[in-house]
Amino acid sequence: MEKIYMIDTIGPFFTGIKKKKLNWSKIPFYYLEKQDLSQKKIQKIVGYFKIFIEKAKDMGYNAVSVDELCYMVDFDFYDPDLKKKIQRYRELYNEIFKIAVESQMKIFVTTDIMFYNDSIESYLKNTKITETELLMEGIIRLFDFFPMVEGVIFRIGESDGVETIGKFKSKIFLKRKKQANSFIKKLLLIFEERSKYLIFRTWTVGAYEVGDLMWNENTYGDVFRGIDSENFIISMKFGDADFFRYLNLNSQFFVDGKKKIIELQTRREYEGFGEFPSFVGWDYQDYYEKIKQNSSLVGITVWCQTGGWSNFKNLTFIKESSFWNELNTYTTVQIFKNGKSVEEAVGEFVPTVSRDRMMEFLKISDEVIKELLYDPNYSRLKLYFNKVRVPTVIHIFWNNVTITDFTVAFYRNFCQDPESSIEIGYKALKKIDKLNRIARENEIDCYDYAFHYDTFYLLLKSRELIYFDLNRECIKEFKTMVKKYRSDYPYAYRFRVKLSKKKKNKIFLPLIRLLVRRKKEYRLQDKILFNKFTSPIYLSIYKTAKKKFPKFLDNQGMPFETLFK
Repeated sequence: MEKIYMIDTIGPFFTGIKKKKLNWSKIPFYYLEKQDLSQKKIQKIVGYFKIFIEKAKDMGYNAVSVDELCYMVDFDFYDPDLKKKIQRYRELYNEIFKIAVESQMKIFVTTDIMFYNDSIESYLKNTKITETELLMEGIIRLFDFFPMVEGVIFRIGESDGVETIGKFKSKIFLKRKKQANSFIKKLLLIFEERSKYLIFRTWTVGAYEVGDLMWNENTYGDVFRGIDSENFIISMKFGDADFFRYLNLNSQFFVDGKKKIIELQTRREYEGFGEFPSFVGWDYQDYYEKIKQNSSLVGITVWCQTGGWSNFKNLTFIKESSFWNELNTYTTVQIFKNGKSVEEAVGEFVPTVSRDRMMEFLKISDEVIKELLYDPNYSRLKLYFNKVRVPTVIHIFWNNVTITDFTVAFYRNFCQDPESSIEIGYKALKKIDKLNRIARENEIDCYDYAFHYDTFYLLLKSRELIYFDLNRECIKEFKTMVKKYRSDYPYAYRFRVKLSKKKKNKIFLPLIRLLVRRKKEYRLQDKILFNKFTSPIYLSIYKTAKKKFPKFLDNQGMPFETLFK
């Protein structure tokens, strides 16, 4: 098969959305149709989609992912209003699919397993039809309605967030390994008959028996046992956690000969969403060198817009609002498709700036990310909690920076040299001044020095709050700086400090030391600690100590308590 170089296409659908904080995980359908999906809105999306496709095609991409199946097919039991709405969406999809086909871009449709609404839940309850059977019918209808679609991308391990609103909302349906295996085998019959591709993502967030699919070879083996089809592709993130730094290449790319796609992110959801330089070139070149001889790799999928919750509104390829995202997006496809070096790719993308000076700028900015947004003394550690690889940064999540008794206890427990962490941070902060000099001398006009410096100065002060027992005056001063930052940059990061007056962070230490392990393999105590009998205990503890955790854990993304299921 021709290798796949896929890119997400949600950006054109976000134009004109007024809401302050948005979920960038998929198309914001609710806000699109809030005042009806008018012809004017459709044509606006189609216009931006055409611009997007032209630029992605020119960069070297040959496939697109488009959200999402539930808005492309209807069922007989839907009410007339919903059928009418879906018909309206089909008109939109017909237009954008036509643009993709004319540009020779393969089309892949995304879906969660499983999407629900009141009609679906009622129908399943009152008939003997299962979710799998209903979905199979939906896939058949998809290929009948849109024969140009090459395949479907299935997300099984994460559902819509608590705040997600709209006509459909997904819930985790595949919870057991045998269930997932059976599901794939049944659906594959349709894909083989139609000569389409079933792309199955291993991304999971630790929930249920399949919660460690993305990194546990035993779970991987059980889920994919007996599945050997030319129409089946496994899609995996580059590491054994989400799109963070300091992650080794996922070892499961090498466990068998099944076709695989590697997932990469160029609008960095945990590193500023493209509002300041966060270059991925060297990291991705390293992954490429390790995986390029793997014959089972059939392509890449690049998230140039997808991922996370934030107030940031830059749109890749649209309105010239996302230079850093586009630089990442171009460099990534040139590395994986054409085997180019970082230097070659950057030189092509920024021909007006001295290549040596641009490379110096990017190298320094990369160091600032890895030394100040991340803490090397902590981020290099490999930590696991039950079925989850613990993120390599825990207090900075999307555009939230949250310092609580829990985050303080966690970092202090694992970081063995906090003084060194602070020293590294201050040295990294000084590098931002050098970035500013290079940018001014070489007319790198897209660089916003003030925002970059002000943001990272507060990140450094946050690190000091985590590692040092600062007095109340220092905390008060920090909150004053945060207030000014929010006034200067109302769309940017949200810094929150919730520390007890007494040193209550010590109450978390015994639990952290008991529950978090330093290696991938499960310990005997993990089997004793995590099971259906102990889950209610952890849920009770979490609910009691809930105020010590960041608020967004339960209202953006899946509820945190899912980790205990």
